[in-house]
Amino acid sequence: MGVTKAGRDPKGTELNFVKGIVLRGSEPLFIKWMTKRKRDKIQDRLIVYGNYRLFSLKKTMNGKMKIQRASHLYDLLEVSSSSDPNRALFKFKNYDLDVVEESVGQLIDVVRIAYHKMTPCFSDKVLAKWNVTRITTIPEFDFGPTHGLINVYESFCDYYGQLPHKEFIKFASDCASGGITELNLDEVTGIELTADNKLDLTPVRAALQFNTFFTVLKLNNVPRKEAAGCFADTFLYNRTLSTLELEQTDPSESGIVLLGNSLKANVDNMLTHLNLSNNSIPEKAAESLGFAFQGFTHSITSLKLNGCGMSSKCSASILSGLTYGREVTRYMSHLDMSSNNLEGTGSTQLASWFARPGISTPLTHLYLAKTKVEVGQLFRFIKNGSEPSRLQVIDLSKNSIDQTDALSIAAFAETSQHLTNLILISTGLNNVSATTIVSAIHKNSTLKGVDLSLGFNELGAEFANAVGVILSNNTSIGMLRLGNTGLTKGGIEKLAQGLMTNKTLEMLDLSNNFSSGSNSKMLKATFALGEVLKIHPNLHHLNISGDGNKSMIGKEISPIFNAISVNPQLQELDISGNKITDQCAIELADACRGNTNLRAIWWDHNNLTVTGWGSMTNALSANRTLCVVPFPVHDFTKIPSGTRDSERAKELLDKLIGMLKANEATAASGSYQSPFVVNNRVTSTMDYVTLRRTGSPEAMVSPHLSFARGTQPLDGNFSPPISPRPAPPAPGPRPVTGAPMKNSQSYETSRPVTMMGSPMTRISSQESPGSGPPPPPPPPGTFGGPPPPPQIPLPPPFGKTAGGPPAIPPPPPFGTERPPPYGSNGRASVAPPSAPPPPPPPGGFGGGPPPLPPPPPPYEPSWGEETAYSPDYQEEYDYDDYDNYDNQY
Repeated sequence: MGVTKAGRDPKGTELNFVKGIVLRGSEPLFIKWMTKRKRDKIQDRLIVYGNYRLFSLKKTMNGKMKIQRASHLYDLLEVSSSSDPNRALFKFKNYDLDVVEESVGQLIDVVRIAYHKMTPCFSDKVLAKWNVTRITTIPEFDFGPTHGLINVYESFCDYYGQLPHKEFIKFASDCASGGITELNLDEVTGIELTADNKLDLTPVRAALQFNTFFTVLKLNNVPRKEAAGCFADTFLYNRTLSTLELEQTDPSESGIVLLGNSLKANVDNMLTHLNLSNNSIPEKAAESLGFAFQGFTHSITSLKLNGCGMSSKCSASILSGLTYGREVTRYMSHLDMSSNNLEGTGSTQLASWFARPGISTPLTHLYLAKTKVEVGQLFRFIKNGSEPSRLQVIDLSKNSIDQTDALSIAAFAETSQHLTNLILISTGLNNVSATTIVSAIHKNSTLKGVDLSLGFNELGAEFANAVGVILSNNTSIGMLRLGNTGLTKGGIEKLAQGLMTNKTLEMLDLSNNFSSGSNSKMLKATFALGEVLKIHPNLHHLNISGDGNKSMIGKEISPIFNAISVNPQLQELDISGNKITDQCAIELADACRGNTNLRAIWWDHNNLTVTGWGSMTNALSANRTLCVVPFPVHDFTKIPSGTRDSERAKELLDKLIGMLKANEATAASGSYQSPFVVNNRVTSTMDYVTLRRTGSPEAMVSPHLSFARGTQPLDGNFSPPISPRPAPPAPGPRPVTGAPMKNSQSYETSRPVTMMGSPMTRISSQESPGSGPPPPPPPPGTFGGPPPPPQIPLPPPFGKTAGGPPAIPPPPPFGTERPPPYGSNGRASVAPPSAPPPPPPPGGFGGGPPPLPPPPPPYEPSWGEETAYSPDYQEEYDYDDYDNYDNQY
């Protein structure tokens, strides 16, 4: 073997090889020749630490340096030392390194400090064990506002042979510096698959496994099939994330299965808000989620599975998990199953949920649009449940509702103490069934300000007459949406006559009900509405828009403008699509001069020109309260470009915009929160053109105009209840992405909410609930009505283990056991959240969840499979016949 090299420093060529080839230009943190022991062999090895790895190099017979072993510190399992202070054993996943030399203590210190920097907030169960006689105090490190997320992310990027994504690092750092605990990945540059600098989610999910800063994880409307599977691995260990949103990411079935398996295996997960909307959820994926929900030891507050194309069997699997989970629905307030099939078994399982004996259902928001749900059965069980219902918002749009179903809804509405929004758009209601429901709400004097949506049902003039009588002395209904209901001009006149004595209605939507025809009847209808506007104390929002074709008011709109001139309480007016022409626009402008209450006018698709726009611009010289007059895109584009009129129109509209901004800045009541804005973008004022022509409330004109002067997005977050378990820190302030929807009958893309700001406010279906205390339970008592129907037998709980492929293996060095409560392991680290207390004693329905399966075995790849080094390196430095090595270059 010759003279030993142990104990000496490397020579010039050896050091150059280490810096240039092994560490790719980096300086080594430790480098020394040492004696390596293997069974009865003693060999000289150059031990190097740098770039997250420990290297063992040797010199070949021809004098060339060669890497014999190399392992990332995430593969480190144990470091131990014997009674000999100059000897240490480093145990990695694929080999052991037993070295002897006087500087071995220094090597241990270097490796231990580096390892500590790579593993902040990691659980003791997954950390390497340090059985060493030499104990050195690890210095305190500042892991930054992300609690070490950036350190861990960069370490895993090296582990997987990737370069760190600079945009992700900057985004995460900026969020943390601002106190924002929401990690919204769809805002990161490079998240799209087609991006040049695409963000790989593998090191991101690994870095989030034990992170204690971020509480919200979002990736919406970006196709990333691997997202669900990747973040399933995150939730196998994470105990801080409370919100996961993966809406419209096109996940694979196996990815959702893995997510369900991880949520079931990690009983200490803190997930309370889950949004998987607009993703396909097949049978195995639904079963996996159902099993996970059944095994939850805490409550989720919001579950959104809108538009997942689930069959009745899949829906029943999800609902069965909610029904038989003892804790999962204890504080659930929001459930969205819209655009899934609940026919048959799905409806039965949903009804069974409300029929659980002795268990209250705290649900406040239930969205079941386009689900084929058996409405009558559902409402009978809701009304006759063991506890009074707390439902506030119910969406049954695009479901068939006959007279029997309407009677069940009416029986519920007449006794409900919490109902605020009832959405029955395009449900096949007729005059009789709709009147039954309206009358029931009217009779319930407990309710105040109910938002009732009945659009896209053929109700006719008889319904208008009946509703006019009901509204004459009504105090329960605050918002009435009757767009596209065939009321006729005569019916509208009768409805308006009833409103003359009404004091509580705040919003009235009569869009697309003014069919073209008799001018005298049209004039009578608009005159009656004008008289209502003059005297009504609370009517703030009126929608009389048309489709510019078969439904439009025309010049007979003058009585409405005359009413505006007397300064009524009206704050918002939609007259779009009525072809009022410039003559009526001049009347409108004159009416606005002395008005001090009107804040918003929607006026596109009215055949206006520079004459009409000029009159409104001149009127604003006297008006200081009008803030929202959206740019008339349709009418403007009808002017030939490059003409004198086109240039003049631009000047006028630019001036109009400036005056509106000035009004907004000086408004005493602050920024006007318009209900006709979606995500800070103004929608076309001709939404109803497409709706009327297609007869479908799904055919909405997409937002196409970014002008929204003087408007602000509404903070429309709901207030879900607080779980009894200790919750992670609340997300920091972020702008609300969901905003009010322009037209009230677009049920597929909007959600009605209780009155906040504008009474026509609607919250986008992409919004997540906020935080707050649960609504108080109603006072004890029994409901009236018919006796309860026979109880439907509850289907049995799941009796088999979740199927599907094994879960995505966690990155090394994570073990197979569930991580215990965070501990220090003698290491200085960021203070993690306290461990949750034991779950409350069993008391739910059924026998409780089945035993949880153990987590999947750990993934143990050889480091060479994930090497960051180029193939040329292996070709240039050949290996000799050394026994039993796995990592070759």
